[in-house]
Amino acid sequence: MATTLARRDYLLRLLGNATPGTTNPVVDHLGRSIPSSTVDSLGRSVVAPAWIIATVYAAGALVTVTASNKVLRCTVGGTSHASTPPVAPGHGLTVTDNTVTWIQLN
Repeated sequence: MATTLARRDYLLRLLGNATPGTTNPVVDHLGRSIPSSTVDSLGRSVVAPAWIIATVYAAGALVTVTASNKVLRCTVGGTSHASTPPVAPGHGLTVTDNTVTWIQLN
């Protein structure tokens, strides 16, 4: 089973159909094709990739918790947990993930 990648545009809108292992294009909220996994159709950076285990994150980094599709921003940099993603705490609340502190944006 293919896993959907959570990618968001610069306004944190979820991009559609980012499924690895398929030829389906990634599209934005207007149905425009995304040329790559790092920029949108106008060349703006695509943000909030999926959270990754045991990864160093700097303050300001954005990630998506794939289980809930919630976006978290790193407020205190560090290394994420080695096995389990953080649970989205609720809009505006923080959660600690090993040595990283996240705040939920949506």
